[in-house]
Amino acid sequence: MVCRAWDLARGLLAGLPRRWRHTVAVAHCAALLTRTLGSAEERDLLSAAAWLHDIGYPEPVAETGFHPFDGADYLRRHGWPPRLVALVAHHSGAIFVARARGLAEALHAYPREQTALSDALTYADQTTGPTGERLTVRDRMADMLRRHGSGSPNARVHHERGPYLLAVAARVEQRLRAAGFAHLGEPACDIPVTPGPGVPDHARMSRHEPTNEPTATRWSGSTAHPDMWVDPHDDPRESADQPVGERATLLDYLRRYRLTLEMKCTGLDAEQLARRSVPPSTMSLLGLLRHLADVERHWFRQELAGQHAPRRYRVADDRDGDFNGAVADPDVVDDAWRAWRAEVAFAEEVVAGIADLGTRGATGVPLRDVLVHMIEEYARHCGHADLLRERIDGRVGQ
Repeated sequence: MVCRAWDLARGLLAGLPRRWRHTVAVAHCAALLTRTLGSAEERDLLSAAAWLHDIGYPEPVAETGFHPFDGADYLRRHGWPPRLVALVAHHSGAIFVARARGLAEALHAYPREQTALSDALTYADQTTGPTGERLTVRDRMADMLRRHGSGSPNARVHHERGPYLLAVAARVEQRLRAAGFAHLGEPACDIPVTPGPGVPDHARMSRHEPTNEPTATRWSGSTAHPDMWVDPHDDPRESADQPVGERATLLDYLRRYRLTLEMKCTGLDAEQLARRSVPPSTMSLLGLLRHLADVERHWFRQELAGQHAPRRYRVADDRDGDFNGAVADPDVVDDAWRAWRAEVAFAEEVVAGIADLGTRGATGVPLRDVLVHMIEEYARHCGHADLLRERIDGRVGQ
């Protein structure tokens, strides 16, 4: 949803470079503020709403001239989630201005929520100037009054809307302090980083380096430890039985790394698995899966068992066929999983039949060397998988 939102906003705001710079800055501030929210769903909603909050400005969308309503109406007609639509409709105290414009009844068609999520969206918008510069909420309101004039609808309702926006800011900053950001002053998104494309040089963003690419919200499936993938009792890698001896230790490490790769690939569709999410690298999670299926096949079938086992994906005229052929096709995904699981099962069978780690395989390589190499291979590629997965949907954790 976040990538779709970014793509739509970029297309609609392409002709409004100042508005696009503002939107990019709001989205990056929202990425920081996701840590005040509890669920992955709400974090994605905030990020998507931040990209979409100003799409009511360009001519293809603007009908009434009131951008929160026009943007929401466009999203509703195009089937976007109702809660996301309502967030766009009511961002930044839109209801106050709607009353002055005679559009309050129309805006009431969208439920108005007053939650940590809606507060975060308003705060991101109201601490971002027209061209992406960081402002305090008070400075943002003063700038708005200067630009719109004393007779504008915004000015006529400022006595109501102003206190509302300041109250939102106070709540958001309290939540940030509770989340461990006690030293952040207003605006809390005022963390300097090197500017990127589409962001003015003087803009001060969140910790994420600002670019025109959508920023996936970082999240973990663990409720106990944010640096873990899942809670310990849900982690299939955990075992009450500790390995004893060299052989058991090596096999346990390899088992855990194989499971880690599998866990990093779960919950994704074919497009996400095939996405080369860390450009310019051609790596993808699907490519890693295919690559490791071939690695398992080579070392256990060919080196240890002495089988004639040509690689499945890497061929003479395409040494990167495992990655180049990793396309977003469900059949390709299914084939990769079947291949990897079949090779892992064969490897486990071969190893179970060799008692001594020093036993040499068909090509003279000792079992110990093969196991150590496989642990090294998986450790390296699980590090790649960490980055690939985080760029796809923001999920992090060991």
